Amino acid sequence: MVDPLIHDTIVYFLAALFFYSGLQKWIHHRYFILSLAGYRLFPGKLVLILSFLIPLSEWAASLCLFFPGGQTYGLILALGLLGVFSLVIFIKLLQGEEPADCGCFGPGLKLELSWILLLRNLVLLGMSALSLCPQSHRPLTFWDQLFSPWITFVFCLTFAAWNRILSNNSLPLLKKKNLYE
Repeated sequence: MVDPLIHDTIVYFLAALFFYSGLQKWIHHRYFILSLAGYRLFPGKLVLILSFLIPLSEWAASLCLFFPGGQTYGLILALGLLGVFSLVIFIKLLQGEEPADCGCFGPGLKLELSWILLLRNLVLLGMSALSLCPQSHRPLTFWDQLFSPWITFVFCLTFAAWNRILSNNSLPLLKKKNLYE
């Protein structure tokens, strides 16, 4: 059983993450289309369709996560999105081609495909799966309700810092692009 404080914190973090990610894909739509085309996994017309469906799906997940009645649907959608994103990254890494920008957060944060990026997505996938587990019946206290937004904010800052490190490739481990390098 998952503590309700942990559940709520993860759910709010994922809601903020998918809202922001979808917003960046929508604002920088042309860039996102180029990122999708750079994967060379989809035909041209499908790239255009996906360039609309992905941000809309991320917003749908975010919207569902904000409302208690829709959180299960939002978490399932988040699991699906993260699973597909992770699978695509894994396929491209196994192909060993030149790393492309993942297109996650627009041109302001270029994240090249790497094993660390895949690990990041798998951690997010695990967080989503954890939130689908049954919650304990412990009632949330005043302090829980006060700290949950703050913990979510810290998660968001930590995630942003982690992505900045990934985009800068400032650590030798992060520069490793191929499994056998």
